[in-house]
Amino acid sequence: MDNRDNQQVTQTDLAWFAGYLDGEGSFGIYGTRRKDNTLNYGARIQVSSINAESMKKIFYMMKALDISVRLWNKLSKVPKHRDAIYTTVNKLSSLYKL
Repeated sequence: MDNRDNQQVTQTDLAWFAGYLDGEGSFGIYGTRRKDNTLNYGARIQVSSINAESMKKIFYMMKALDISVRLWNKLSKVPKHRDAIYTTVNKLSSLYKL
């Protein structure tokens, strides 16, 4: 998996991702208020974990499938908790691909 740009996504990879998404993911509809005070709704799929390798694998799988995805860290505010890594898909055209 050194050359992640040329990674092929297999059916096994997709099955693994489906299970990971079922256990660690969330699906949601989110509203944001515009400047004119109207609501704008959007959909989001998000996966979070403390396992960096799994999150990188998901990120590169999504990229290989031409899905617009964001990978980011969230620092814990509680010292005894670990920092989390998130992948988020917000773009509607990418959500349709999933």
